[in-house]
Amino acid sequence: MYLYFFTALLAGFYPAIFFLSNNWHIFSWQQSLVLLSGACLIALAAILPLSWTMGYVLRVFFRRPLSGPEEKTNGNPFIVPLISLVSLLLCAIFLRGTLAAINARPILVYALTGLVVLGFVWNAHKKGLKPTFFTLLILSSLAAFNLMGNIYAGARETADGWLTKHKAVYDQVRLKSTPDVYLIIAEAYPSRAALKAVYDFDNDVFYRQLTGLGFKVNHDFFSNYNHTLSSLPSLFGMAHHFGSLNLGNLDSLGGRRMLEAKAYNPVIDMFRANHYKIQYLHEVNSLLPNGADVDVCLPAPSLWYGLNAFLLQKENPADGPGRSETIASLKDRLTAMDLGRGPYFTFIYVNLPGHSPSRVKERTREGINKAMEAFRSSYGSRVESANKHLLDLAQLITSRDPDSIVIIIGDHGSWGFRLREDADGKPVSTPLFILDRFGVLAAMYAPNELSGRLENGELKSHVNLFRHVFAYLSGDRELLSTMAPDHAFENEMIMAIEDGNILDNFVKIVLVPKSGNGEAK
Repeated sequence: MYLYFFTALLAGFYPAIFFLSNNWHIFSWQQSLVLLSGACLIALAAILPLSWTMGYVLRVFFRRPLSGPEEKTNGNPFIVPLISLVSLLLCAIFLRGTLAAINARPILVYALTGLVVLGFVWNAHKKGLKPTFFTLLILSSLAAFNLMGNIYAGARETADGWLTKHKAVYDQVRLKSTPDVYLIIAEAYPSRAALKAVYDFDNDVFYRQLTGLGFKVNHDFFSNYNHTLSSLPSLFGMAHHFGSLNLGNLDSLGGRRMLEAKAYNPVIDMFRANHYKIQYLHEVNSLLPNGADVDVCLPAPSLWYGLNAFLLQKENPADGPGRSETIASLKDRLTAMDLGRGPYFTFIYVNLPGHSPSRVKERTREGINKAMEAFRSSYGSRVESANKHLLDLAQLITSRDPDSIVIIIGDHGSWGFRLREDADGKPVSTPLFILDRFGVLAAMYAPNELSGRLENGELKSHVNLFRHVFAYLSGDRELLSTMAPDHAFENEMIMAIEDGNILDNFVKIVLVPKSGNGEAK
């Protein structure tokens, strides 16, 4: 009986700890504990009742009910294989997203079939659930060791090398003017050229509406990296990490802690040093599920986030209130701000219009290209939804806080081409592919001395955005002497844009030591 119980627990524990070993850097220890315990309890509540019910039905239909001494000695021969079967099926359900990502479904089918057969054979020799139990125990142990190794390796990693290069200069920055500053990140919002060339979408009405509100727009602006958790650390760090943070799964090591203000963050630290209150107003928990060490952080982190992500196997699992409610709460916060008790730096993350799916169900190149074509053809409606939302925010902020600085930028391109091919399988040009990955919206509401730098192209990429903001607010253009090169990188050491110019082909670069810090050559 105890073996039944522990086998059912392991059927939930193994996929949960395997999932956690690959996503350990996302969740807090409290969220991880809820994830593990929740998965175990779900497995226990599902496997034993279901197996016993099915076993009873099978026994009634396939053999006569036993009685007396015969029942006591033989029991129900269906229970053990059923527990094995249901346990492994539950593992397959729990791991469906991960297994799809690594193409491991055939392996799972073979393992499932073999273990069920072993369950029948071992049961005949009165060995019970031992093969299933020990298999799950071994797999759980391997995943646990992998988790501990990842945590240990992560604890030794540091972002200080690239972040602190100019810290001595940043620490001396004192602002002469302290207006409220709003940074609005629109998830994967492309530039005008990318919208026209990749998605055949004319967005000029939106640009005119922004201009009517007093914004200046740069249509040749770009991100320095191609996904959120590589791009935003560079923006807030005002430096290039050259892909050193990349984990290979559109996430970054140390990037979240920096964005959470739990590690050195040059932009946040400079605002704090100049007596700004810091607030994060986001629509979803997926960017920073642990919240942030700032004055205000909405939505508040949820203990259920890890379990929710594990069960739903989605990139942006629903968490807490619905999207319309979180947008309303964001606007409520902006309306309720006591502007007389500032100044405020407000980081707003708008989860629109979004990029193409990171995981495409189709396995063939033809299928993937067709799926991308469907994404590109429908993308205009997503941009229109983003436009409405961004204009609502812009109007609210500029009417209520007319002396503020408001920056609206995309964090990276929208990835309309996954395989660098069109719907017919023909290769797209490298410059077009680069434009799709890095060309982003950039608009600024600010005095002309600052917003003019964006409009005239002096400010052309994420990495130098806040250098210009702080140089303007401090009245000291010496800060611009620390400018990082306006390069963009597709992956580690693969340059796509050099000094603001899209390259005809990707260029492999190397780091040459210079004053103790790597410089791209």
